[in-house]
Amino acid sequence: MAASAPTSSTFPSTSKLDQDAADELFSKLGILMFLDAPKKLEFGIDMNTWEIGPLFKGIKLIPPGIHFIHYSTTADSGHSGMRMGFFHDFREGEILVKKWNASEEQLYPGSGLLENQVQEIKKGIRYFDPNLGAYQFDPAPNSAHSRWVNLISHVTHDTLVRDLPSDFQISSATGSAYDVEEMEAAKKKQARIAEAGVTSRTNEGQPAATDPDQVAATMTAAAVSRFRCEQQPMDSSNSLNFPLIDLVRSFPQNASPETITQYSRDKSWKLRSLLRRHFGNDPNQLLADLQLSFVILLIGQNFSAFEHWKRIVHLLTSCTEALGDERLQESLFVPFVSVLKAQLRECPQDFFINILSENNFISASLQRFVASIADLDKSLVNWGLVDAIDDLRTFMQRRFSWTLLTMEEAQKVFDLEEGDDAPVVVDIDG
Repeated sequence: MAASAPTSSTFPSTSKLDQDAADELFSKLGILMFLDAPKKLEFGIDMNTWEIGPLFKGIKLIPPGIHFIHYSTTADSGHSGMRMGFFHDFREGEILVKKWNASEEQLYPGSGLLENQVQEIKKGIRYFDPNLGAYQFDPAPNSAHSRWVNLISHVTHDTLVRDLPSDFQISSATGSAYDVEEMEAAKKKQARIAEAGVTSRTNEGQPAATDPDQVAATMTAAAVSRFRCEQQPMDSSNSLNFPLIDLVRSFPQNASPETITQYSRDKSWKLRSLLRRHFGNDPNQLLADLQLSFVILLIGQNFSAFEHWKRIVHLLTSCTEALGDERLQESLFVPFVSVLKAQLRECPQDFFINILSENNFISASLQRFVASIADLDKSLVNWGLVDAIDDLRTFMQRRFSWTLLTMEEAQKVFDLEEGDDAPVVVDIDG
């Protein structure tokens, strides 16, 4: 079982503790020992980040539950290096020991110490108290900790085991199946160009798709890094293990042309298949993937996770048929809107405009979602879902000056798109 995130009444605010209360909680809450960290390391836990000083030895008073410890070195020029970090599910009173590897500029695997050294540190933990920063736990709704809990409310220890590398460590360059997909697409594109005689790198006429420079030119930076380092099958022990969501083949195998047409536009079959095959028919697990991938993007600065997040959002906003399922409305679609709002609340203006709104992604997804709800038979509508959409609409207007259409407005757009110019899919070649 995963340690549950503390509720607002579990522990008092660490910013308002007197010394006696702090001493009492010292042994009840978690401690991270972060030994031999270099000066000016950019260090953070969850939503908070600092530049540490020479006396820093770690963090105390960490509430039980899942936390993300992240860091990046700072060059003499002042620029930060690659963001790295690890997730850990802290138990009450747990002491976690980590040691910095100066030659590799990252943490050692495990503790980096002998077991007897770890035990000596734990026995003498009070000695380090003056050098431990306090986790900023505050039960107020808008505190950093409350925002963190909202961002990972569906994430459990099992989620970490399923989706993360075996040691729960990631970096901004950690790859996923989406990078492999992108590499394969880039190779196929270069092969088509080569076959057409547009480009060739050798006199013997070898396909340009085999040339790393040609292939890399068509890929994102994250995929390029993975391609140049590894041109081999991905190691699941060292990668993000999100299930790859193929939104093109979103219909059953050997489907009729009519079924292909239906489920190429309406992703309901794909949603149910994904829930059954990867998440044990538990919508909470899919929502956990939505949350974990967003945190890895926002704090871990990893764009492989971003692709997974985008595909889940696209999938959930493209399911007209599934929206009529009362069980899925209650267990998936209503909490989805709440999760999305919590995520968008954490996005800076430039992040929303430059990243999430690229190619009109958020706008198109949410307008399509609202139109699908508006198209439901009124007897099938969960009004909690309508209220959640109304709340999201108000938030988007206030936060980003962005207008989400009303049900009636979205329905008109939907009707136009369903007219004579709507595409019809009848078959897809391998």
